[in-house]
Amino acid sequence: MCIRDRLWGLPVVAVLAVGAVLFSGQSLYEQPRDLGAFVDKIRSATVTVYCAGTSGSGWAIELATLGGGEIDPAHPFEIVTNHHVIEDCIASGVVEISSPSFAGVATAYIHDYDGVTSDIALLVTEQFLPTLRPSFDRPEIGQWSMAVGLSLIHI
Repeated sequence: MCIRDRLWGLPVVAVLAVGAVLFSGQSLYEQPRDLGAFVDKIRSATVTVYCAGTSGSGWAIELATLGGGEIDPAHPFEIVTNHHVIEDCIASGVVEISSPSFAGVATAYIHDYDGVTSDIALLVTEQFLPTLRPSFDRPEIGQWSMAVGLSLIHI
């Protein structure tokens, strides 16, 4: 199964809720028992993606959990971001990333993207990144949610 099918076939909420790492079997849509630990885990996997003088957020994810193994053994860490974040770097195929989990900047490569139907992109890098598991749960009205992004500074 190609990566486009593995990632793009997910409901958008599953990809965007990728920051939802479950603690002790807790549901993604319940308020975390330990909000500080929850935020720390998500923040450690959050990256800033730099492309052509702009930046946006991305999250390191474990695509191997979707089946089919890793995408590129030479660049085993995968990052999901938005197509509009990397759009101006598609020709070169290269962006830079930074994260609270490492010092400086690293190179990431544009592996796949969909700018037509989902505004999503997949990057790969050799830089070690703590990863998050995608969620397959769908939210329901009234459930807890949280938005996370980090495009300009690292707190």
